[in-house]
Amino acid sequence: MSKFLRTLLFISAFSPVLLSLAAVRYLQFGWHTEIWQLVVVGFAGIAIPYLVVREIAVRAEVIGFSAKKIEPNDHMLLTFLVSYISPFIARMSGLDFDSILIGIILLAIVLWFIPSIPAHPVLRLFSVYFYKVESDAGVVYTVISKQELHAVSQLTQVHQISSTMLMKAG
Repeated sequence: MSKFLRTLLFISAFSPVLLSLAAVRYLQFGWHTEIWQLVVVGFAGIAIPYLVVREIAVRAEVIGFSAKKIEPNDHMLLTFLVSYISPFIARMSGLDFDSILIGIILLAIVLWFIPSIPAHPVLRLFSVYFYKVESDAGVVYTVISKQELHAVSQLTQVHQISSTMLMKAG
């Protein structure tokens, strides 16, 4: 997967923030063009992770995989969920839209260089699970799965997303 798609997948986890920001703007100023733009981009961003995962499942090569250890990797979900209410917090503290936009751009630049992403709440809504998996070779991966995994025997084929990120095939 290209760095662009991986970064897009990660940034899309923040799409619900745009919906929260739209709600804050609506409460402040009522309906106007910016509100509609935030709502449209927010919902488009919510669709992106589903489309990226579907694209990986259809186009990425299936490779054999052998794991010796698997554990849930949902520890970042709470962080994202807290970020979804950040526009309400920012409104109370006086941050403006431009400051938030600069922060998101800086975050995107940093995320460009990260080979794997933590749990993704929007994907979780689509029943996609994140796991920390150690291969038989001792390499640790983040694995995305549309199925809940309980045993390493359930993970025999994967799609490679990046050097440290895989998606369960099938």
